[in-house]
Amino acid sequence: RSGVERLIKFINDSNNSYVMMSGGGEPMIHKKAVNAIVKNAKTDRIVIVTNGIWAANIESTRKTVKELYESYKARNDNATVVFNT
Repeated sequence: RSGVERLIKFINDSNNSYVMMSGGGEPMIHKKAVNAIVKNAKTDRIVIVTNGIWAANIESTRKTVKELYESYKARNDNATVVFNT
């Protein structure tokens, strides 16, 4: 199991209603991991604290938002995903 898979299992086993991705550097540098967490973590709210580097230009912004939206849609629930910059 990858580190991301273990983290998602930990989140899901912990029965938390809130997950915040913050600290230790910019989380969006690891877009695949962030998208996996958004898609698979069983929680009511996910907060991503970011410096916005992923939004340096319109193409990058569109791509990142589209990927996150697709991950969010795959959840098929009413969870909230928040960007905090």
